[in-house]
Amino acid sequence: ARYVKKLALIGVLASDPYEMEPCGVGDDDPKVTYPDIFYHLFNTPIRFTHEGLKAYKSLDAYKLSTAGWLANFSIHSVSDEKFLLTAKMRYSQSVSSPPLLPWVAVEKDGIVICEHCTCKAG
Repeated sequence: ARYVKKLALIGVLASDPYEMEPCGVGDDDPKVTYPDIFYHLFNTPIRFTHEGLKAYKSLDAYKLSTAGWLANFSIHSVSDEKFLLTAKMRYSQSVSSPPLLPWVAVEKDGIVICEHCTCKAG
């Protein structure tokens, strides 16, 4: 139910974000910055705590993404103003497990609308 609500927020009701055709990378891509992500995490009613975000493992995500654990990054245009950023993320502790499938919905100016992951936290 929570997943369907997230898709409805961005107007993707009938398709899985991973089945959408990616658009080409260019100047019209959304401009997501660190402050956009920070604002979303701290000013949206979500299930993360301040202590949880400061935990070492959460800070390790950037290192994992730059070390090759993040693959198949794509940008999908939902409308002129909304985009989905998708990727595949391998588990750092279990290489044989299927990859996680995170996605982030953003506006063209970088504002984060919502996010989802196939991990247990969702």
